[in-house]
Amino acid sequence: MKRFFILLSILSLFFISCESENVLEQKKDGSVKVSFSENSCDAIIELIKYATGSDEGNIVFDVKEIISSLDKNKFSQTKAYSKFGTDLSIETNIVDKENFLFSSGILKSNGEFCSVFLTEKNLVQFYKESDEQIVSFLDLLLAPVFCDEKMTENEYLEVISSFYGNEFAKELKQSNILFKKIDVNGNKKEMKLSLVELLTLNKDILF
Repeated sequence: MKRFFILLSILSLFFISCESENVLEQKKDGSVKVSFSENSCDAIIELIKYATGSDEGNIVFDVKEIISSLDKNKFSQTKAYSKFGTDLSIETNIVDKENFLFSSGILKSNGEFCSVFLTEKNLVQFYKESDEQIVSFLDLLLAPVFCDEKMTENEYLEVISSFYGNEFAKELKQSNILFKKIDVNGNKKEMKLSLVELLTLNKDILF
């Protein structure tokens, strides 16, 4: 059970938090520093509890286990914090290009700047490379992008509403992801993306 919590915590880096900020900083040594912060909404917390059969209240993230697991999965020098158990802040570094964010094609780096490639192909590849327990959770989200299917955002929200209720669909619709990137010279760019747009992804997003 604890292992499932760890996997969901890692997955939340990009896909399952209601409000999250992801900062990608290209370092001169070729590594990429990832800084992440998020607050999970009630809907996501309840879905995680449902997926895990958890009865641990609102404690979702175990930071010690997250640090250990990330460092075992080709991240390094990881620091993680959680004040309330449902919020999460992480600082970590990607040195090994076999890290799943690189191997799936979602993240690329040329040594001067890093880029995020959110495409149907890359997200399907991420899905295929994921641990079976992560796949099980992604399946609960009913996201067409991981199944090589096409669906409008409204159609997807209707499906979610029919499975999990209107409140869950409402919270999902209001969820956003903020991406920020910093190149090796300190130049900054940012992009805001709705979680529903990501889970349906009807066009490639290159950032």
